[in-house]
Amino acid sequence: MEAKAFISKLLEVDPKKRYSAVEALKDLWILKYNQKEEVNNEEVLTTMSHLKEFRAISAMQKAVLTYISTYAISKEEEKKRREIFDMLDSNHDGQLSSIEILEGFKKIYGGNEDDLKIGVETLMKQVDINKNGMIDYNEFLIANINKADCLNQENLKNAFDFFDEVSL
Repeated sequence: MEAKAFISKLLEVDPKKRYSAVEALKDLWILKYNQKEEVNNEEVLTTMSHLKEFRAISAMQKAVLTYISTYAISKEEEKKRREIFDMLDSNHDGQLSSIEILEGFKKIYGGNEDDLKIGVETLMKQVDINKNGMIDYNEFLIANINKADCLNQENLKNAFDFFDEVSL
């Protein structure tokens, strides 16, 4: 019933009775379905650290990491990464700009903005695999896979088998 009441307020013909955008965003129905779980600060620190440490890699390494980040990470790990990505993606366009990453680093690490800008420029060059000036979720995930857990014999063999089959 909440949804019907909400929609009827949005579609109200009389502008004086109709919800404004601000009122709509404050409606209990919207608030109820827009709640996000609290992101663990330790996870955010780890993720930001992985982004800083990510290095340029060969095309084959990119392909293997893409395969592993798609098929081998746990649902729980992927969920954590998605929450952190969404937290950083302040304009909710599904991509991280250098400004969004800079703001994330300022929140987490503080420090001199000029130094952070240099670090973010380097990070963008290394993590932005498709070189479009933005970091999409897949690039973010690749830079953040837990290599100790994911780069094991089984996952590497599965990736090899996958690429071996594709090349036939």
